[in-house]
Amino acid sequence: MLMRGTIEFEAVLLRLGEAFLIEGRPTQVKLAEALGIRQSSISDAKRRNSIPAEWFVKALEIGGVDPDWIRTGEGPKFRVLSDEATGALTITELKKRIAEENQREMSSQELMDALLVKLPGAFISIQYGGQGGQSCGK
Repeated sequence: MLMRGTIEFEAVLLRLGEAFLIEGRPTQVKLAEALGIRQSSISDAKRRNSIPAEWFVKALEIGGVDPDWIRTGEGPKFRVLSDEATGALTITELKKRIAEENQREMSSQELMDALLVKLPGAFISIQYGGQGGQSCGK
């Protein structure tokens, strides 16, 4: 399915670039990379003055960006992706939360648990602070 009609192709590409957090003016190469397509697909769409619906869907799935906003530049930029009262998290919000979680220090038990997940069947012994170590595993 293609979005046809009177669209301002360059304006739509700018908004797609914004949806995919491309810094500066989005080039066809950068947009193709963000969409996971060939650059020639962008050129073909430009020549036809039509945008494949999959591009809008991908912007919605990844960034929660409303397809109507991308097409027209009007209305709310973001759309809630779930029926939950709190709404769904966009990839941007998920990345922010992951970055925050990565800054948090793990307890020794969390570290042991994480190591056992990464190294199943391993025997792990950790010593810290001059105290006796903790051991777990097989």
